[in-house]
Amino acid sequence: SLHDALPISTMQSFIKIDPQNYIDYYDGVLLDECHHLQSEKSTYSTIFKNLLAPIRLGFTATTRTTDEAILVNEGLLGPVIETTTIQEAAELGILAKPKLKLIKAKYNPSITDLRKYADVYTYGIVKNEQRTKQIAEIVQDFYGQNKTGLIFVTQIEHGKLIIAEIKNLFQYKAPFIQGEMPYEIREEIKTKLIKNKIKICVATTSWREGVDIPNLDYVILSGGGKSEIQTLQGIGRGLRKTKDKDSVIIVDFLDLSHNYLIRQTGERLAVYSDNNWL
Repeated sequence: SLHDALPISTMQSFIKIDPQNYIDYYDGVLLDECHHLQSEKSTYSTIFKNLLAPIRLGFTATTRTTDEAILVNEGLLGPVIETTTIQEAAELGILAKPKLKLIKAKYNPSITDLRKYADVYTYGIVKNEQRTKQIAEIVQDFYGQNKTGLIFVTQIEHGKLIIAEIKNLFQYKAPFIQGEMPYEIREEIKTKLIKNKIKICVATTSWREGVDIPNLDYVILSGGGKSEIQTLQGIGRGLRKTKDKDSVIIVDFLDLSHNYLIRQTGERLAVYSDNNWL
């Protein structure tokens, strides 16, 4: 039957199957998040090397940035057929339109004297009490408007501090999605977000990819950094269009307390500029 011919599997499960059982079984294969096909020695490459399927389609919101990744993708999937920007998809009514809101982050001037990047990030981002309070106040304003949102962090300690400040400010205990959290609990939280039973959620980068929450009204990128992949994947969580939503608010911070953070802010602004969001 048609259903028998269209199995769906994660890479982690599929790699456990003996290649002899699938090498010439499928006529076609679809790979989501195909930017993970980065290296010739990766698990994804191992699977595709053992597939004789002539039809191969890959989908991603992230461009490959290394020569190896470009060659591996073209060798195992084929050349790029078509590209569509997020802006074009929004104009076509496929995705919600991103509305970028840039906030100048507050900071303690003493941060400028720090020399090690780890210290700059710790005290300029993670343990920056003024900045954390800004985030909580923004979330409180959205909560008052009955909006549902997702706050991204890169460090667990940062997430815990934001959650504590939100609870202290307006008595809302937001769940915290972390990499070590059991799958069942993650799915329960995602379901409650989709049904608007949870209005605020904090998550590490473990939730930046492969999570579809169509009803998100806003995404806060609170962790700084410069990774284009993380930035776009984080934003992507809120870009699902619904009958009740045609735009999503993206909140980012202008971190100007130190040269390291200024450069990273500039990298993110370049991503936004490339996507015509500025």
